[in-house]
Order: sequence, then structure tokens, then C-alpha cells
Amino acid sequence: MDTIFISTPNNVATLKAVASIVFASLGLTETEERFSANHPPDEHYFVGYAANVAVVVSDIDDDRLLNYPFALTLKRPTYRKGSTPISTEVGAIATTLSRAGLRAFVPTGAWHLEGWNGQGVEYAG
Repeated sequence: MDTIFISTPNNVATLKAVASIVFASLGLTETEERFSANHPPDEHYFVGYAANVAVVVSDIDDDRLLNYPFALTLKRPTYRKGSTPISTEVGAIATTLSRAGLRAFVPTGAWHLEGWNGQGVEYAG
């Protein structure tokens, strides 16, 4: 699972608006909103389906990334797949998102572990 952290100019967009921008910029038309208590603070997230990957867009609850309130996570498709494949290279996706006006941050190293150094590559929107 690869993750890209996302923000909007002035951090003013909602999760739904960010997911719409992400899916449109990646050419994903098969999408859905899902509900889960594992996704605070509003207990929901959005998934876009490509033939080769599921793109999950969610709020994040991590005080180390206050400038990036949203996350895009690439997951293997399970029960549902889209009709068209997309690139799964995080640098290419982050570049696409920045061209769509979003700011993207690709962390390096084990960002999910305690003690992560906060390093990564920023893509300005």
C-alpha cells in the first residue's frame, strides 16, 4: 500500500470535494462513498476503482501531517475493479494531482511508524 498525503490551497475543501478532484484527475469514473468507524473524524471515505488498483481517499488523523489533512492510498482491488488501468507509480500520481491544483506529499521511509523523520517529496499544486 502506497500513500500520498493531500491538501488544497488554504486547506478549505471537504473530503468529498478532494475525492472528486482526485478521481477526475486520474480518470476514475467508478467510485463510491463508504462508511467505517476506522476512518475518523467523520467515519467515511471514498474509493475509486481502476482495473489494477483501488484508490482510497480519506481524512487523516495524524498530528505529524497537519498541512495534509487527506490521504490517497493505493490498494489491491478485491471484490470490485474498474474497467481502465491507471499508473500506480506514486510520483506520477502526485504530479497529476498537483496539476489538478492539489498539493501532494509522498513520504519516504516508514512514515506509519513512531519516530518517522517527516521526510518526503512535496508536489506543489
